[in-house]
Amino acid sequence: MRSRRGPGPTSGSGRPRSMTCAFTAVSFAEPGALDVVQVDTLSTKVWLESETDAAHHSAVFDRITRLGLAHSSSVRLIDSIRKEM
Repeated sequence: MRSRRGPGPTSGSGRPRSMTCAFTAVSFAEPGALDVVQVDTLSTKVWLESETDAAHHSAVFDRITRLGLAHSSSVRLIDSIRKEM
């Protein structure tokens, strides 16, 4: 089983539309096993079990991962902001 965690959906431009919810995409190694997505809301968790939902959330996660800063760059950015405060 593989689990990937990411923020909520993106706008049409690919930028995050909202960071008000997180999700976990769960993939199972067994052939034919359905990938599922758990969406965390303020009051509950929702499981999405359609292939379309799983593919959409996987694509969002991949895009955010690809566009995000490397760990060392994130540390430098946070440090520079901290110094400006």
